[in-house]
Amino acid sequence: MADAVKRADRRPYRSPVRQEQAEATRQRVLDAALASFRESGYAASSVRAIASRAQVAVQTVYQTWGSKAALVEGLLWRVKEEIDLPGQFAAMASGAREPRELLAGSARITRQYSQVGWDVLELVRSVAPDEPEVQAVWDDGEASRYRGQTDVVTWVAGAGALREGLNVKSAADTLWTLSSHDVCRSYVASRQNLPEEFERWLYAVTVQLLLNESS
Repeated sequence: MADAVKRADRRPYRSPVRQEQAEATRQRVLDAALASFRESGYAASSVRAIASRAQVAVQTVYQTWGSKAALVEGLLWRVKEEIDLPGQFAAMASGAREPRELLAGSARITRQYSQVGWDVLELVRSVAPDEPEVQAVWDDGEASRYRGQTDVVTWVAGAGALREGLNVKSAADTLWTLSSHDVCRSYVASRQNLPEEFERWLYAVTVQLLLNESS
């Protein structure tokens, strides 16, 4: 019994209050990083400057995030959390997988991601060509997006709804390209359309291009 008590005493205590404080600090550092990147640019934004803006120690930034590139990744992931991308995708995966509903869900997620994350995505896409570490973060995100949309197309094909002459790869390539932030910004910002209009356009185009006539 005494040994069991001693082992229990050695278990780390996880205080909900401390966890909330730690998460608040992580978010404050992300906010400071985004503000600094906007104001000074990525290259000129030192970890020290970000820490000062967030009112934390430099070591705290390294302990919570590790590097400037990790901060960029954190900003992108925060957008995904804000739109509950994991939850939405899980619902698509576990649902009826009706082809039109799948494409509607894909269009909705694409619109939400670009709309909610507009400032972050614009920042990252502008910085990436000159910063290899940021380019690597962007490429990882795009690869993840392609995997997800390949899953969507695979489900469509499994329902026998894929347009004749298309295979999963060619259909995934089409969906991935049309669902990019670059296409969204062209349709919305360059042509002055609403994000909701982009969602409707993307859904209509992908139905026409990817589904057979009977679906």
